[in-house]
Amino acid sequence: MKNILTILEQINNIVLVLNADSEVLYVSPSVKKILGFEARDLMGNVWWEKTLVDTVESELKLSVGSSILATKSHGGVQTERKVKTSYGSYKWFLWNTTLSTDGTIISIGTDISDKKKIEFALAQKNMAIVEKNEEISDSINYAKRLQQVILPSESKYSNYFSDAFILYKPKDVVSGDFHWYYETDEVVTIASVDCTGHGVPGALLSIVGNSLLRNIIIKEGVTNPGEVLQRLDFEFLLSMSKDGKLVARDGMDLAFITLYKNTTELHFPVAFMPLIHIRNGELKEHFGSRFPSGFYEDDRKKFDNNIIPIEKGDRFYMFTDGYPDQFGGPNNKKLKKGQLKEMLVNSSGTNLAEQKDLLKYYFQTWRQSEPQTDDVLVVGFEY
Repeated sequence: MKNILTILEQINNIVLVLNADSEVLYVSPSVKKILGFEARDLMGNVWWEKTLVDTVESELKLSVGSSILATKSHGGVQTERKVKTSYGSYKWFLWNTTLSTDGTIISIGTDISDKKKIEFALAQKNMAIVEKNEEISDSINYAKRLQQVILPSESKYSNYFSDAFILYKPKDVVSGDFHWYYETDEVVTIASVDCTGHGVPGALLSIVGNSLLRNIIIKEGVTNPGEVLQRLDFEFLLSMSKDGKLVARDGMDLAFITLYKNTTELHFPVAFMPLIHIRNGELKEHFGSRFPSGFYEDDRKKFDNNIIPIEKGDRFYMFTDGYPDQFGGPNNKKLKKGQLKEMLVNSSGTNLAEQKDLLKYYFQTWRQSEPQTDDVLVVGFEY
């Protein structure tokens, strides 16, 4: 018996024996080392009075009683609770409670204070991460609203054209693709632009590109498409330079067109992006310069102006690579430009609102559960 008492004094657990009323009948001597109390001073209800933390005594005893009842059907229960020490501090304990054959309850408490500190610290870090993510998310959503402000509405295109649509689907909250529409009494300018990357980096570049177009076309009054792209290339490279050196090799692929209202001609130079033209169900793909805007300096960069005679009912499409580059289908391959052109021809008898719905449906059907590959932008209009 003496050996047992010695063991009970040295163990790092607290052993309690309680009756059916949750009154303490026995406390192991180890309580002195762990909590600072003498075991004899914690008998009866004193245990609850002295060790209670942030819980009404009656409520805690009731919960212990419920645990006792649970042991009859489950063979034992585990609970965690804080226990006050004689020094006024507290420790966390894991209590394993079982019902003995004589009807008394045996509860063995293990100090888990160190474990709980780690849990609390981890919870605080997780909370900080959640808060930071919320801040980032709020900032990105605000950036989305700012980006939407600079994008022309779909209805604006209908001011001049008989029919038009914009299929705009960012990969992330914000997009590296943007479209441009500006109209005066004499001229209409339209652009479909794909900036480097997507998400926040792409969106920042789209703001730069949009600002440069505004400055070149609206403030300076340049409308000749070849000159616009030449200026855009120069100004974009300048924006990506520091101390006379190009430090960010980013840029834009774009299709840009100008329609002079006193003519029946469409003027365009494109920068690494085709222009699709459908007339009477027949498709023609127009290519311009094979140079992008930005990315690198090269004296060979020339954005020559091309002229297309246009007729009533002609349809034109400009698109970034997000639509044809989408992975999916039965073999998880790219959709490809050929399928997009085939859809545009096959649906050329419908109005552009229906054609837009068809493109959206086909894109989602092809994609299925695959993640979106890139930002998607398709601009269509009918003369």
